[in-house]
Amino acid sequence: MVIKAVVFDFDGLMFNTEDIFNRSGRELLRRRGKEMTPELLSLMMGRRSDEAFPMMIEALGLTEDPSVLRAEERHARFRSTLRDARRAEILGPKTHASSRALL
Repeated sequence: MVIKAVVFDFDGLMFNTEDIFNRSGRELLRRRGKEMTPELLSLMMGRRSDEAFPMMIEALGLTEDPSVLRAEERHARFRSTLRDARRAEILGPKTHASSRALL
């Protein structure tokens, strides 16, 4: 097998996934009677989930294990939201045509 191309997406560079992550996070918290505030979002922004989820748990007084929340968010919400999202929501206006073809 000959490798013809390698694609790296530094989140947000090729695909705008920020809105999808935000929606899935808001839904995760809504099911627990909590809200994603601008302050909480700012605290978590730019961090890997293994850093962000413990911060969220502490800030909101949740008792669940971070791995449980990450698994729920990743599997149940993010993939569902991504699958159902319209391409226009994922792709920014400056997205290169070759990136659009990947979806």
